[in-house]
Amino acid sequence: MIVVAFDPGTKLGWAMRGDSPDSLRSGVVNCAPGRHDSPGVRFVKVKGAVESLLTHAELVVYEDVRRHAAPYAAQIYGGIVAIIQTCCEERGIPFMGAPVGQVKKAATGKGNAKKADMIAAVQERHGLAVEDDNEADAILILDWALGQVSVDPS
Repeated sequence: MIVVAFDPGTKLGWAMRGDSPDSLRSGVVNCAPGRHDSPGVRFVKVKGAVESLLTHAELVVYEDVRRHAAPYAAQIYGGIVAIIQTCCEERGIPFMGAPVGQVKKAATGKGNAKKADMIAAVQERHGLAVEDDNEADAILILDWALGQVSVDPS
């Protein structure tokens, strides 16, 4: 089963894995609008990135943030999640949210882990040097999801 995980944001963290643990791939796509772009360009870039990553996906998991301190960040997050969900619906791919605290607790033992803790957890578990916390979060969301879902290797 090919599972794709997203850390929704303007810097869109992503991770995917197939049936074998060594098939893990991950990265970050910067979806920020350019200097002369409209704010909506962010969502066009997100849509393009999500669509390209869903080519063979059989399950999609994204970070399910329930509380934002900044209203503008909440609006952007909601738009990005809407794009992920829409792309999945159009392709018939099941999707689910991964609660932030549960992912952090599964990764570090603390539900309120800091960004550095999450990056360190990826280094410990996978031996990977990640670009930033967005990529680390996507990998750990993927790990959490694989622990939640029974994956049939057939």
